[in-house]
Amino acid sequence: MTPALHLSDHRTRLFENLPELLTPEMAARALHTTRATVYQWHYRPRKYGVIDGMFLKLGRKLLVQREVLKMWVLSRNGNERNR
Repeated sequence: MTPALHLSDHRTRLFENLPELLTPEMAARALHTTRATVYQWHYRPRKYGVIDGMFLKLGRKLLVQREVLKMWVLSRNGNERNR
């Protein structure tokens, strides 16, 4: 198995036991980042290349769609190595 494929498999497994809609806190915990970082992705989507539809607003509550977040993380996998 190639390292890139292994990493991709590992990142896919991160999302297996998560609910369909995540709070920013849950998304941050799953990705080992901060809640503030998740909010930055929401407020500056172009800067971070965030996929349309990753965030939902229900009233004042911000939610993250698990499958869209998963696609975004996997799509960034190749880009991170080139930085």
